Amino acid sequence: MQKILIICFSNLKKDPRVYRQIINLKDDYEVTAVGLNDPEIDGVKFVQAEKHKYTRKERWLLKLGFYEQVYWKNEITELKEKLLQEKFDLIISNDIDTLPLVIEAAQGAKIIYDAHEYYPEQTNNFVWKFFHQDYYNYLCRKYMKKADAVFSVSKPIINEYRNNFDIEPLLYTNAAEYYDLKPSETGDKIKIIYHGRAAGIRGTDRMIELAKHLDDRFTLDLMVIGDHEYIKMLVNKAKKTSNTKVILPVTREDLVKYTNNYDIGLYLAKEESSFNVKNMLPNKFFEYIQARLMLAIGPTKEMARITKEYDLGIVSEKFDPKELAEKINSLTKEQVMYYKNQSHKAAKELNSENNIKSLKSVAKNLLK
Repeated sequence: MQKILIICFSNLKKDPRVYRQIINLKDDYEVTAVGLNDPEIDGVKFVQAEKHKYTRKERWLLKLGFYEQVYWKNEITELKEKLLQEKFDLIISNDIDTLPLVIEAAQGAKIIYDAHEYYPEQTNNFVWKFFHQDYYNYLCRKYMKKADAVFSVSKPIINEYRNNFDIEPLLYTNAAEYYDLKPSETGDKIKIIYHGRAAGIRGTDRMIELAKHLDDRFTLDLMVIGDHEYIKMLVNKAKKTSNTKVILPVTREDLVKYTNNYDIGLYLAKEESSFNVKNMLPNKFFEYIQARLMLAIGPTKEMARITKEYDLGIVSEKFDPKELAEKINSLTKEQVMYYKNQSHKAAKELNSENNIKSLKSVAKNLLK
């Protein structure tokens, strides 16, 4: 059986995109997974990676252009030595942080690079741009063309890679697997859910701001993970409202079935969000669809395009909590039910099946 290495510096059990790669290739190949946490999948060998935080010295070295020196820190060098002990036929490198390592450890293996998002525009944060942006431009420019195939999450991000690095990634969305569910009945109380990582950069607190403008037919639950202090702030903010609460997260495996009991899936980015945020197609978007929820979102390009194309819900004209709240207030429960049924239809198409077919096809062709 041919050997595949799948690597990402993330918690593999909680990273839906990488977890799906592992679970869908493990029956056809001998899979080794490298990450911060074991995916705990039968038959999959796990190799531990270490999480790295940049020191002040390393940030200044990046600013001065010592990119390779900073990249090849001790934990990366040690991990390379571990990987060189085994020969693989194919390596799937997730995120640019793994790609130089993978190229050095390949030993003739074919390489699929899953770029996920657009790395040189991760955030608009001044400190990140000052110290890190040139570094990620360098990594993309030097290493991406060395991969045998490249994937990314949305068409605008693919276009950005093409325009700036002369790379043509294949589209591989964050679509969730298909769930055989039906829309739940919408009652007089219309239940809204937001789930995902809570962070100021993502504007999670804006969901509570939006809820303040909703009429008394609506409730909002925030199911969030992330920074403890930020979540504590959200809890305190939610307590000051009558219609919002922060709830405990469920497991990734239970998420879609649990949220099937809600009516509307919510997401509103910030006006000043980064290129990635404005052009992303996050896991939650597809999970809302699989949960058969109506969508209520801001004008995030690809999410808005798909929402309108499949008639899945409402899209605000601006990144404004009050405007989106007013659009929600205008809904009847019959309209909510209509949009939920539209998600039910779209769920049969907007799932991970096409992504997995594409991944398997590319892997098979590279391993001929």
